[in-house]
This record gives sequence, structure tokens and C-alpha cells, in this order.
Amino acid sequence: MTTKKFLPISFLLILFFSINLFSYAQTPEYTISGKVIDDEMGVPLEYATIAITKPNDPDFITGGVTDLEGNFSISVPAGTYNIAVEFISFETKNFNNREVNSNINLGTIVLGLSSDSLDEVVVRAETTQVEVRLDKKIYNIGKDLTTA
Repeated sequence: MTTKKFLPISFLLILFFSINLFSYAQTPEYTISGKVIDDEMGVPLEYATIAITKPNDPDFITGGVTDLEGNFSISVPAGTYNIAVEFISFETKNFNNREVNSNINLGTIVLGLSSDSLDEVVVRAETTQVEVRLDKKIYNIGKDLTTA
């Protein structure tokens, strides 16, 4: 009597798990790829950041970085995404609400220098100065802690 109840339950469990596995296998993944270069020099930007987010799901975020030749390739499931390409001291390039239902090649993405860059940098340092006179040498040590 227990074997008769066990057989239908085990059949239903196997059917349930196979349907779940089949549904996971049906979720296609597509590739977003491209190349990132500098606007002025035309050289590839290595280690530029590509951030991929869903507009309606703030918890979903993925992405990657470019390789030595400035190329990137990121796999994502089908859906609508915001894509941001960033690099330090360069302007961010945004591709909003891109529908991904096949492999997408964004082509060559050209990033220009950001207008928020520093205008100038001033470096100040004290050096050890030695004055040589006829009867003596004068060492002006200043703030050099290694000679103090």
C-alpha cells in the first residue's frame, strides 16, 4: 500500500524538478561587446569600467573592464539595460534603455577628457643646499629628516 502512494509522489517530484531545470536552461544569455578608445590619441583605454544595470531593478548590476586592447565582452540575460562606460578623468558614455534580445556590439566607444579635470598641479619641495665659501661649507638642511 505504501508503494502505491510513493510511486505517484516520486513521479510528481521528478516531473517538477525536470520542469524547473528546463525553465532555467531556456533563459538565453547574450553578449554585449565593444572597444573603448581615447578621443585625442586614438589609443585603447585598458581597464575602463563597463557597468550594466536594469532601469527598473536597482539591485541588478553587472559589468566588467576592458582588456589591454580596450575590448570588452559581457554576458547578460535578455532584457532592457542601462550601460555606462567610464574611465578615470574621462567623460562617461551612457547607453540608456538598450533592449538586449540578441548579441550586441556597441562598436568603438570614444571617450573624451572630462571638463572637471584639474587645471594645474603645483609641486613644492625643499632641497638640501650646500654653499661653498673660501673658509667653510654651509649645509642648509631644511626639513630633510634623513640628514637631521
